[in-house]
Amino acid sequence: MKRINFVFMFVVVLIGLIISTINIKVSADAGERDIILEVDVNNPMTLAEIIENAQIEAHSASIDYTDQIVCIYSDGYFTDVLNQECVSLRKLGDYNMFLEAENQSGRRSYLELTVRVVDKVAPVFMNTYCKNNLTFKLDEIDNTMTNLRSYILKNVKARDAHDVFDITYNVDVSNVERKKGNYDVIVNARDKSGNSSNFNMQIEVLDDKKAILVFADGHDYMIASVNDNITMSNIIGYANPVAFDDNSNHLDVICNYNDNMVFNEVGMYEIIFSASSHNESLKATFYLEIIDSEIEFTYDEKLLVAKKDVLYTYEDINSIIKLYASRNDYTYDVIEDEYSENYDKVGDYPYVVHIKYEDGIEEDLKITFRVLDENKIEEKEEKEIKKPNFFEKVWAFMKKMAIILYKILKWPFTLIKF
Repeated sequence: MKRINFVFMFVVVLIGLIISTINIKVSADAGERDIILEVDVNNPMTLAEIIENAQIEAHSASIDYTDQIVCIYSDGYFTDVLNQECVSLRKLGDYNMFLEAENQSGRRSYLELTVRVVDKVAPVFMNTYCKNNLTFKLDEIDNTMTNLRSYILKNVKARDAHDVFDITYNVDVSNVERKKGNYDVIVNARDKSGNSSNFNMQIEVLDDKKAILVFADGHDYMIASVNDNITMSNIIGYANPVAFDDNSNHLDVICNYNDNMVFNEVGMYEIIFSASSHNESLKATFYLEIIDSEIEFTYDEKLLVAKKDVLYTYEDINSIIKLYASRNDYTYDVIEDEYSENYDKVGDYPYVVHIKYEDGIEEDLKITFRVLDENKIEEKEEKEIKKPNFFEKVWAFMKKMAIILYKILKWPFTLIKF
């Protein structure tokens, strides 16, 4: 009987010990593993969310104490991450955390886990600051397309809540060619943690070249004698008119005079060369002045013919200066202008500008505007030659004979030496 009582008491005590023990652990279906839980720095978890996502449970016998688990050590997780309102100040890294569970009998159980705070959110391109379509000039694209990339980056912006100042951009311009057209471009933004996102845009490469018709040798004016019998072949060879479209392709040039034309009458001729490019008409005027006296041909490459009473505008003169300037990177000041006040008077008038280039080089450019009246060619004054009469001719002959006779009579005396 005593033996039976002893066994009964032992069983009662053992059951009491089992009931008073509490166990905190990862749920059985999760298996045995080190507890490492990743938490996004942009959306950190509370303790309850950590316990739920890590599948942690606490039981004492058949009683569930999971909702009574507390954290007794967090390695700074709550202060540096969860309770830090500014996302960029939250610290990434591993935080060791100790959890505790206690049953009604005061028994405690502990569990250690690692909370790994990571950044999982990629930078977001902001529509307010990003342009889907951009234009860029063809002649501004360098060989490495560095300036094109710089231009694109000025028109995009991405935001990252955590890595505010640690966003790296990469512009993929592999599809862009050095010719006119539309091209797809991809801009990639990557944060310090390696998260990245793309922004797609389209670049339109513009060719600002215009179709042109010019005189290749710079000649747009000729003076010739009526006896020279100037032909259109002479003029075309001298003026050398050439035309190009906006893709630098040669265009056919035609003239308002036929090829067999011979200019053998005194007058001023306007010879108009023209060409067509798509829907654009191009014209250039060459002036031929035929006079009735023999002349020696001279040409001033900066001599421009202007019609009387027709004033060259500021834009016209800008185009002329651009034609004669050594380069395009310049500014200029007008230092002499006799043309603007005398455009309605026939004559030659100087127009002088002082040109300054970006590298410091300076030069003066003188252009002479020859104002002509196309309806009236001024006749050149000729000196009147006075013809001698008969007696003047006889008197001139007698003077010549007297001089000859004097030299003959004087010659013997030059041989006598005193």
